[in-house]
Amino acid sequence: MKKLLLSLLLSVLAFTCHVSGQNTKYNWTVVETDNVSSAMKTITLGEITWDVNWTSQGTNNGQRDGTKGLRFGSKNAPLKNLTLSSSFFAGKKIVSINAKALRPEKATTTFVAKIDDTAVGEAISLGTSLSDCAFNGLNIVVPENGILSLIFENTNTNTGVKGNGGLTLNSITIEYTDGGETPGTGLKDATLAFSDASLDVKVGETVDGLKLTTQDTDGDITIESLNPEIAAYDATTGKVTGVAVGTATIKATSAKTETYDEGTATYTVNVSANIPESSIDNPLTVAKALEICAYAPQNVYVRGIVTNIENWTANGGKYYIADAE
Repeated sequence: MKKLLLSLLLSVLAFTCHVSGQNTKYNWTVVETDNVSSAMKTITLGEITWDVNWTSQGTNNGQRDGTKGLRFGSKNAPLKNLTLSSSFFAGKKIVSINAKALRPEKATTTFVAKIDDTAVGEAISLGTSLSDCAFNGLNIVVPENGILSLIFENTNTNTGVKGNGGLTLNSITIEYTDGGETPGTGLKDATLAFSDASLDVKVGETVDGLKLTTQDTDGDITIESLNPEIAAYDATTGKVTGVAVGTATIKATSAKTETYDEGTATYTVNVSANIPESSIDNPLTVAKALEICAYAPQNVYVRGIVTNIENWTANGGKYYIADAE
């Protein structure tokens, strides 16, 4: 009987130790009951209530932006900064942090996470479509009385400019363990890092992708575009091609091995319109001019026969057809 009880006790202890070594995920994605109010000092997102500190050019304003997420700030009054802070993670080891968000066209919004006053990595630029802003392979222990802060900052403070408004937050995912022990199965943490956080490319342009500058792993590494409809990645040449205007994420993943756990790293590709230069001596065709109208080009010279005139507006601009001669 004593042997049976001892065996059961050891089984329970083994199970408990196994569970305690697993990573836990805080995963919030916007739902219909989530909302934003101008006077809020706290906001509950899933299982965590965050302290809210935000500053706008004018009165704070916000609302739920359909299924995209919670929009902090209005469309035209720039949101200068937004900080979400929580003591929920005090004493826990942060493995990764990911915020999915977007910015208006003319805002210059970045995202960074801090433990107390120390950033976990370089600030990541938000794109104009929902994309992941991720810090992976952190394994940073938050002090017992420490605070984790998620900080969004817009450095474009021009007021009254359409498209320089707030930001839309769609989801937050934070992976952590309950203490300072090495997470997972005792494997070493793989560390991957690219040479920069972002890359700029034009539609139709092909450039060299960013290089991995850190590869602390013995696993095979694959690199891919998570948004090939925006930016394509050639795994053979390592080159990136702009496909359509928007923001894409390039992700590197190292395979799990007997020594190292799986690792990841990402960078953002900002794809802009490829607007050709023109002059009175080197005009564009009407077809090419109409093709780029949506991107609000300036000083475009066009020569050709206009067979159909439509009312064009983009970003508040007006378009005129005039005789170049």
